[in-house]
Amino acid sequence: MNTIVNQLQESFQYYHVQIYLWDEEEKNLRLKGGTGEPGRSMLARHHQIAAGRGLVGRAAESNQVILVSDTISDPSWLPNPLLPDTRSEAAVPISIGDDVLGVLDVQHDHTNALLEDDVQLLQAIANQIAVAIQTQRPMREPNRKPANKRS
Repeated sequence: MNTIVNQLQESFQYYHVQIYLWDEEEKNLRLKGGTGEPGRSMLARHHQIAAGRGLVGRAAESNQVILVSDTISDPSWLPNPLLPDTRSEAAVPISIGDDVLGVLDVQHDHTNALLEDDVQLLQAIANQIAVAIQTQRPMREPNRKPANKRS
């Protein structure tokens, strides 16, 4: 996953890129790839996000892209002290149908820097990541999106 996030960051000059995958045992999203020192630090701490929490958790729970063009003025945005310069963010579900496998999260250090064109590109990339993940998983009953994971 680190190869993917690093290539995305370098190719498009994003401030930070990370990939979370759904952890069925823990019932949350676990960071699997992140750029730069913040990414390494969060990976070392086994960073996790609950479904529904923050942009990443909301994207996983709803299976919808969450785009915030101005993080400073969005009351639902949760800042990360390791990424103090984030000004816009897009959280894109990595899914196949209703089966949410994870979230591709992209952050920019300029307000209004992520546009609908970016979202379309990121969705196409997330779809390719989903196919790659699905082909690597052993055959088993498909997961359901986090919102449907009830005991």
